[in-house]
Amino acid sequence: MRVSSFLHLAAAVTLAVQMSPPAFGQATPHGGEFQVNTHGQSAQQEPAVAADALGQMVVVWQSYGEIGDPGNSVQGQRYAADGTPQGSQFQANSHTFGFQGGTSVARHSNGEFVVVWQSATSTGNDNSFNSIQARRFDTDGTPKGAEFQVNSYTSSAQNLPDVGIDDQGGFVVVWQSRGSFGDDQDGYSIQGRRFSADDQPLGAEFQVNADTTGHQTWARVAVDGAGNFWVVYETAAAVGSDPDGSIQARFYLSNGTPTQPSFTLNTYTSGAQVRAAIAADDSGMFLAVWQSHDSAGSDTSLSSIQGYFLNAAGDPLGDDFQVNTYTTGSQTRAAVGGAGGGNFVVSWESSSSGGTDTSASVQARQFNATLSNDFQVNTIETNVQTDPAVAAGASGNFVVVWASSPTGSDYNIRGQFYDALFRDGFETGDSVRWSSAVP
Repeated sequence: MRVSSFLHLAAAVTLAVQMSPPAFGQATPHGGEFQVNTHGQSAQQEPAVAADALGQMVVVWQSYGEIGDPGNSVQGQRYAADGTPQGSQFQANSHTFGFQGGTSVARHSNGEFVVVWQSATSTGNDNSFNSIQARRFDTDGTPKGAEFQVNSYTSSAQNLPDVGIDDQGGFVVVWQSRGSFGDDQDGYSIQGRRFSADDQPLGAEFQVNADTTGHQTWARVAVDGAGNFWVVYETAAAVGSDPDGSIQARFYLSNGTPTQPSFTLNTYTSGAQVRAAIAADDSGMFLAVWQSHDSAGSDTSLSSIQGYFLNAAGDPLGDDFQVNTYTTGSQTRAAVGGAGGGNFVVSWESSSSGGTDTSASVQARQFNATLSNDFQVNTIETNVQTDPAVAAGASGNFVVVWASSPTGSDYNIRGQFYDALFRDGFETGDSVRWSSAVP
């Protein structure tokens, strides 16, 4: 059965979408929109967010002009499952010379988390343009050691890392590299490296892409509990019937062995397919999403968001499908988070809105037993809302974070928590969120 026959996700930050079983009820805001960064007087951009098994979340982002690092640094803030800040804003990088940014974060089920980023210099042997750095943190945000260099290929630039973690605490980092130890010396290649729960490399750096013509960029990874993982990326090469570049996916077993060559996710081939993202839930399902110029579905207005389901056996499930139902203007910068029991939340940026924000907005949509309409995430509606990221807890609670520029100049990091009807298994307090409607 085609995925699109039982799933018609949607959203925009920006739109966000949740698929959830009927037991979770209607997702509702938990508190109001809030500011994540507590200091930083200039640009706060490119947030990433991750959740653990208890729904505790950590947000990291690229910041300019911090006390600990007057240039660009990597900052973070932890949150309890109820949205309460845990501790204060912290700096992930200790090496402060030059640019630090392009952040990603993955959180282990026990609350530990790993932050990765690109650095203009390195704590290791890579001082040629950018290196990839990583650092592990304890559940309370205390560093569990120094930051360390991920990449071993050090010629030219290593950019835009992404990280995923398994149930044992081992993790996988992928990134785009200008060059490779492999056979791709034509532009950027996609590189990866596996690490153990004590941050030791598990084998050498490896090249993901087999097609080596032109640039291979924007790598993203999702890891299941057993350590199997999917890597998705965009290629500028003409692959199969797509002359304009496509979204590629490749599956790896937990020991780092690929089971097959990469394959193309998009079947719609007119125009560019870019900025893929992927997430895993706790049941062995993966959802990849990306930005498509136009669509085979109902969205023929500029860009749409497309999706594709995959499983932990390395198999595609159904076909690609259109995620967004609001189709006016551009839908871009897709992000996705996996929750429990086959639940996913998709977020993206919309140049307009199904709500009251007709500039650049954050929208959302829940997928449940009955389809809900798109809803707007952001309450600040002036100027730009961009760069969404999303994470979901096992109970169906989730958070959307994004960069906001209400003044039209400097950015700050904003967020909105959402919950299922029974956030902690029980409903307490008044009944303002209750409904007599059966979902």
